[in-house]
Amino acid sequence: MAVFSQTHRSESLPARIALTIIRNGNAAMASKTAIARRHGLPALQASLLIHLHNSNGGPCTVGALADAMQLTPPTISDSLKALVRKGCLSRKKSSEDGRVVLFRCTQKGRRLADRLAGWANPIEETVADLKEDQQQSFMGALTHLLRDQVEGGYFPSEAMCASCEHFEPISWDRHRYRCSRRDIPLTPVTLHTDCSGHHPYRNGKG
Repeated sequence: MAVFSQTHRSESLPARIALTIIRNGNAAMASKTAIARRHGLPALQASLLIHLHNSNGGPCTVGALADAMQLTPPTISDSLKALVRKGCLSRKKSSEDGRVVLFRCTQKGRRLADRLAGWANPIEETVADLKEDQQQSFMGALTHLLRDQVEGGYFPSEAMCASCEHFEPISWDRHRYRCSRRDIPLTPVTLHTDCSGHHPYRNGKG
């Protein structure tokens, strides 16, 4: 990994690209937080609600949510309880293990999650203005970047191909990949960003 001085940073194209990505991410998070506040939710509650809504309607445990968001169970427990009190989530003990509590979005929670999801619209609209080949190259480059962050342990295990142990890069230059679980080829067009069969990547797996 290259190390840049402060002067070199301002002149280095990789450093400027990195800073641009970070600033875009900060702007997106600020938009997400602002929308959440308009609906009376702290940022963490909004993130939990969106995550649960995107889990194909299936219930989640505190442990699973903590792993997915790289937080400790106590950190998210109070937020989950608050969402239950607000009528956005339901909680029910597992029929298989009474010690396990499952959380699921209510109808109210799903409607609110749909509204919260609008935080990404400005970015999506900007990307939509790019030509298709530019979109594919952009997606390929971002996938490569995310995979490096996942392998370095810097990126949370969201349910996307880049953070899944079944994801196999065949050629980064040609943007060709493979899903070993489904045994199918993948391209920037077919990469998943919210896969129900996602299995978090673990460093050192054989």
